[in-house]
Amino acid sequence: MARRRTSFIEDVVELTSRVPWWVGVVLAVVAYLILHAVAMRETAPATDLRAAGNMAAAQLFKTLAFFGQYLLSGAFLLGALISWLKQRKRTRLLDETTAAGKPAAALDMDWREFEMLVG
Repeated sequence: MARRRTSFIEDVVELTSRVPWWVGVVLAVVAYLILHAVAMRETAPATDLRAAGNMAAAQLFKTLAFFGQYLLSGAFLLGALISWLKQRKRTRLLDETTAAGKPAAALDMDWREFEMLVG
């Protein structure tokens, strides 16, 4: 079966949702700080044609960093939120299974819940 094509942002959200939620928050803060520093950097004015090419490349990089500071940080925060919700669901499932106090409680859940409980 062919794999569905995903965007870079979707991949970042999915990968971040698989790590502990606080890692996603730290990554969001670090990505914002680094990209914000790049986006706010001044570009030197062009004095000749060769410097104009370098200035255009620097300005393009600066523009990508400007939009990336919000997009990438938002993707990391969304992944952290998904990770936190998954962790909360696993904790709730464990509490419910423990409160049942019988081994047959695991038989009453579907395979996804059992996999989440064991994981």
